[in-house]
Amino acid sequence: GARPVNSVVDALQGAVAGMNFSTPESGGTLNSTKSFNIRGTGTIGAGSSVSPLVLIDGMEGDMNALNPQDIENISVLKDASASSIYGSRAASGVILVTTKRGKEGKAQISYHGSFSRTINGIQSPLTNTSEWLDMFYEAQYNDAKVTSGATDPEMIHKNINWWIFNSFGGPTLDETDIDPETGNPTVYKGEKLFNALRAGKVLTLRNGNKIERWDTNQNMMDALYGQANSQKHNVNISGADQRFGYNLSLGYESAQSQLKPAYDGQRKWSARLNSDYKATEDLKFSTNIAYEKRHRQTPSQDLGAGWMDQWFWPIYNENGDPYDTFSGNRNPIGGLLNGGTYHYYLTTLRGNVQGTYDFHKLLKGLTLTGNAAYKMVEENSQHT
Repeated sequence: GARPVNSVVDALQGAVAGMNFSTPESGGTLNSTKSFNIRGTGTIGAGSSVSPLVLIDGMEGDMNALNPQDIENISVLKDASASSIYGSRAASGVILVTTKRGKEGKAQISYHGSFSRTINGIQSPLTNTSEWLDMFYEAQYNDAKVTSGATDPEMIHKNINWWIFNSFGGPTLDETDIDPETGNPTVYKGEKLFNALRAGKVLTLRNGNKIERWDTNQNMMDALYGQANSQKHNVNISGADQRFGYNLSLGYESAQSQLKPAYDGQRKWSARLNSDYKATEDLKFSTNIAYEKRHRQTPSQDLGAGWMDQWFWPIYNENGDPYDTFSGNRNPIGGLLNGGTYHYYLTTLRGNVQGTYDFHKLLKGLTLTGNAAYKMVEENSQHT
């Protein structure tokens, strides 16, 4: 319980010799879960499962759904002798998990909580717009030199393809920016637009019936990603007397990715009640009830899409909507904000009741145990 881990599987990683862990290829998502095996993937019989059998208080369960604060102890059975006890399903090993139960004494209340923040670590250096425009010119110059066959620098320069700077642009809306030759508002297009951006100018231009805004001081990476916060809270109430014991655990977790424009995260609620009742000296009952609910919310479009070209425009327009002069679909923030939201819900309820009668009055060591178990899993998703 003292290790700051996200799940029980994370706690086992590096702590159990011969236990191997792997993260899904789509790793990085908040709801991804690690798979694990014991001593590699080789098994007897093609197609047999390589995952070990996980028994939580004697009932098959999911390690990733366990609250680490609920665990009393974990045992890992690696050798083949486990099959003689638990059957062929245990051929890949067995993990026995025992959760906390009430201990005799006064009621005890405990709380565990944690807050964490994810920040950008070491990042690859990116060119700023000015550096990018320098490299753009060098590449276009060399390309024009080959395609035109010219050797004179001035002729090579005249054959340069100015790319989008020739397809966009127009007269400025700045009334103080007048072309001295024409007496009209200066027209920024092609090389003139390129040079203005290279000099760091911010331009508002009319292109037909559209108004364009050019601002090279924007950073798309900063607009897309920032810091992310996560938190965990767990309250535990337990106690017992000579006949009745209980352990109640309530948990809440929330985590989100470093995406800034739209919410991309997961919330989880959990509860567990373990109780023991000694009806008579010989008859005992125990119950285990576990509940978990997860809600994953993420943008439906452009998650992780990034962008294809250097960004020369504002990230948002004056109304706060994603701005995109280029083609209307290049600003990834547009898809993140306006492309809908994906919701994923998972609800799990597990319960079992066990009764044990001790026949020690007839024969020492003879007991009869009966078990009844129930499991309900509800999973659904929707797009809004």
